[in-house]
Amino acid sequence: MVGYKPEEIKDEFDSWIKLLHPKYRKEVVNYAQEYVKSAGKEEFEMEFKMRHKDGHWVDILARAFMAIDKKGKPIRMVGTHVDITERKRVEAKLNDKLSELNKMNQLMVGRELKMIELKQEVIKLKNKQKNSNEDVFKK
Repeated sequence: MVGYKPEEIKDEFDSWIKLLHPKYRKEVVNYAQEYVKSAGKEEFEMEFKMRHKDGHWVDILARAFMAIDKKGKPIRMVGTHVDITERKRVEAKLNDKLSELNKMNQLMVGRELKMIELKQEVIKLKNKQKNSNEDVFKK
């Protein structure tokens, strides 16, 4: 998923941390440490980016559970990573389209409000003209 062969990277927490995107590193490490402290009582699931061997970033969904000994002490986190890059790309595209639709909606609402204002202005002018005509006939 991130391009490394098993022998190219150590199966250690620090190796995993080094591959995390700096933007997510602190949050992911804190979340993992809290998970370990809880002895796996909570669910471990989060999304972040990891550096691929060739340098690009891969969007990852991580899920894990805690392997514990008979005394309830954490032994190891065991989990999976799923490449969600395509899902993130589609989400970004959908968000862009939604943003476009919101802008169009705002324009339409603005247009409708302007039409209401203009109609009210026309009514005022007609009433003014009507009152003016009535004044002429009164004289």
